[in-house]
Amino acid sequence: MEFRSIAPASEAYTRELALRNEVLRQPLGLDLCDEDLSAEADQQHFGLFDGETLRACVIAAPINESTVKLRQMAVAPAFQGQGLGRLLLEQVHARLRRQGCATIVLHARQGAVGFYARLGYRSEGSTFTEVGIPHRRMRCHLTEPGTP
Repeated sequence: MEFRSIAPASEAYTRELALRNEVLRQPLGLDLCDEDLSAEADQQHFGLFDGETLRACVIAAPINESTVKLRQMAVAPAFQGQGLGRLLLEQVHARLRRQGCATIVLHARQGAVGFYARLGYRSEGSTFTEVGIPHRRMRCHLTEPGTP
């Protein structure tokens, strides 16, 4: 697997949209095509590729100089449970550290809280509803020892 940045408006971005739609939106009866994606041009997009086939993706949206919000993480269904999510986040953490990022926040679907906790994320606050399903706000400090 090769870790790469994905440029908005590229062919890889088109594949990213399709993967996100398949994994994150369609199961909820939603369609990514109905959403305003214009803000994504100012966000960093990352993916794990097998040749030109995108297997996993995530977006890092800047909040301030030292904090980003991860969003829209997706792993192709046939590759879930094989460590690609962990590999992707380890690569993203390393890239963001080099860019001076100290803190990552995200909204984890309730079923993914344990996954993020194993990677050093801590839950904050109460469960809340987003896109019709329970989520938890989580935070990771990239400067803490042991954070992958």
